[in-house]
Amino acid sequence: MLGPKPSSVPERSAYEWRRKMQRDYSYAQACAEDLQKKAKQLRSGDQTLKWQKLSDRIEAGFKVGDAV
Repeated sequence: MLGPKPSSVPERSAYEWRRKMQRDYSYAQACAEDLQKKAKQLRSGDQTLKWQKLSDRIEAGFKVGDAV
């Protein structure tokens, strides 16, 4: 929390600068979290496809001479 709003001009400009920096930081942090969620979803989708292909191969069964 920033506390009460300062009354003098230098204090006010420092206060505004801190608020702007905190806003910018919050925005950057939200963007980073969003990118991480999207990357996680992509990785999860890729892994799901790999497991589906593997399970399809297993369900189809093996024949003599198949490479494992």
